[in-house]
Amino acid sequence: MKYLIFSSDYFDQCLKHEFDGQVSLNEFEFSKERIKQIWNWSEEYRKIIPMAHNEKEFNASKIVELDNQCVILLKEIINEFKAPVKIKYFSEGFSKFIYC
Repeated sequence: MKYLIFSSDYFDQCLKHEFDGQVSLNEFEFSKERIKQIWNWSEEYRKIIPMAHNEKEFNASKIVELDNQCVILLKEIINEFKAPVKIKYFSEGFSKFIYC
């Protein structure tokens, strides 16, 4: 079983091993289209990261929208793994984990 963490970040990859740290998206043999979906989502979410707490509250509906998009994306990704995997998603907007 692989345990992974997914989040949007300025410098790190979006997907990391929970215990071993950063990995390349290419390690998982995702299609180019899937990698593009991940990066497009991450680019949109990166606008949220630098916001102050009150800005995040004001933009809560956008954060919920992006978090929901991510959960859907991750559920699709989980089905693409050949081995069992558990992914938890860290919402930068709400500073909490969401389990997929």
